[in-house]
Amino acid sequence: MRQLVRILLVFSFVASCKDKSAHLPPQKMEAVLEDLHLAEAYSIVVQQDSTHQGEERHADSLAAYYQLVLRHHNITLKELEESLVWYKQNAQELDSIYGRMINDLTEKEIPYKTQQP
Repeated sequence: MRQLVRILLVFSFVASCKDKSAHLPPQKMEAVLEDLHLAEAYSIVVQQDSTHQGEERHADSLAAYYQLVLRHHNITLKELEESLVWYKQNAQELDSIYGRMINDLTEKEIPYKTQQP
């Protein structure tokens, strides 16, 4: 019985020492999130026509865009989901990422705003 308890204690210790911070680094997470948001925006624009007014998203094309983004960044959906969980638990990190991302997207938007008649 004591040996079983020791084995369980060792197993618990080893399991608790696993690196639970397996998440995408901030720069990569920022790039992935930026591309995912752009994919969502693109799916809205593509679907807007005379019969689809508003901000509807076409689920099939959005799923395809998401797959392209994941493939482009060489990550799996599971890695993204695990990273999102980690960043949800570390909200300050996620807030920093979104702060930088908003600045980046604003800079990318400026040339398009100046081209409008």
